[in-house]
Amino acid sequence: MKKEFKIWHLLVVFFLLLIFLRSGLIYNLFLLITAFAKLLIDNPELAIQQLDLNLFDFFASFIFLFAAPLILFFKRAKFNFLFLRTTFTDSVLVALLIFIIFTPIAAPFQFDMQNNISVSNLLPPLSVKNIVHLKSGNDNKNSVQNFVHLRDLVFNKEMTGKYFIADSIANSDQNSGDIIIYQKSKKQIISAAELKNKNITPEVSTLVFLLGTDEFARDIFSRLIYGTRLSLFVGLSSVLISFAVGLLFGFAAGYLGGITDTILNRTSDIFLSFPIIFLIILIVGLFGNSIATVVIVLGFSGWMNLFKIARNEAASLKNKDFIITAKMLGFSNLHILFKEMFPIMLPSIIVTLVLQYGNVIIAESALSYLGLGLGNNYPSWGAMIESGQYYLSQAWWISFFPCLFLFLTLLTANHFGNKMEISFNIKTK
Repeated sequence: MKKEFKIWHLLVVFFLLLIFLRSGLIYNLFLLITAFAKLLIDNPELAIQQLDLNLFDFFASFIFLFAAPLILFFKRAKFNFLFLRTTFTDSVLVALLIFIIFTPIAAPFQFDMQNNISVSNLLPPLSVKNIVHLKSGNDNKNSVQNFVHLRDLVFNKEMTGKYFIADSIANSDQNSGDIIIYQKSKKQIISAAELKNKNITPEVSTLVFLLGTDEFARDIFSRLIYGTRLSLFVGLSSVLISFAVGLLFGFAAGYLGGITDTILNRTSDIFLSFPIIFLIILIVGLFGNSIATVVIVLGFSGWMNLFKIARNEAASLKNKDFIITAKMLGFSNLHILFKEMFPIMLPSIIVTLVLQYGNVIIAESALSYLGLGLGNNYPSWGAMIESGQYYLSQAWWISFFPCLFLFLTLLTANHFGNKMEISFNIKTK
């Protein structure tokens, strides 16, 4: 019997790979949680003051990294999708979900972390650099100092304290313990007294830039991971707004009819006839490009297609026998919508939502490309593509990899939508 590679196999591979590649960070994160618990016992008020969204993000990712496999294992009988055969788009979807849930652990660096620009800017994919660590103060720390040190160590992905980033390292000709570092065309001697030692030898580690760096020496792969979370969050939130508005307005227009249908139908026609991208640019330009503004604008700019589908479905179903019976039994309009009509509408709604999801991601990337999106404060695929267009001849990877992520995300969303349509289509069951 031929063995098939199933989704649960894929999840095991991704989890083991994540734990293996980020074992040092996971260990430091465990020490940080332990130090926070000790600080919480010694000084609860100070410990609570240290909490912020970034710290909570790391703690939540660490807990879920070990809780998720246990949940999937003990509840595997309820998750039938785990035993389906894996396809390419399934692999992309699982990778995107891991990037979203475990962003702070999966990303090698913080998205805004700038390494030594003179040494690390515009590096091609798979570039490797050496880090020479220097001595930095007293190692004897109290509980507060230990917590702050571990927090900086985790947040900066071990890039903390004093250090040099070098292309290569060589021992000094003299037997003094000094080393020579080379930074492009420059040579510098670091004395043994300055070096931080580990097991008698100087502490030297390596940096690997998997997808290269940009013009500010920021890691492309890390920014793509953080950009994945941002783009998919904006897309999902906007689609949920479009779903709620379009479904309720469509049901009201199709089920109630009359003047309600006329007003809502003409309103949707006005929105459809107006170039929506200009409206988005106008509103974002007037009210700013915060996450809430972008999500709300994109959500309220995409409800029209779903409205048309929900309206037509409601108008065709309201005279069916089971709907008339439900009305005679005294069920409310909301009960009729969600319990009687919605399961029949669901396949068409899913296709529309998937298409809308892709349109929202493209719209957010377009806004960031034009400088009106979220790319000024957060990493965004559109902003990365825009910044890379000035370096296409010497650093093609800055624009290429965000384009690749965008393409794979849209391809996966469409494939997932097709699967969901088949799964929820009551006519095929």
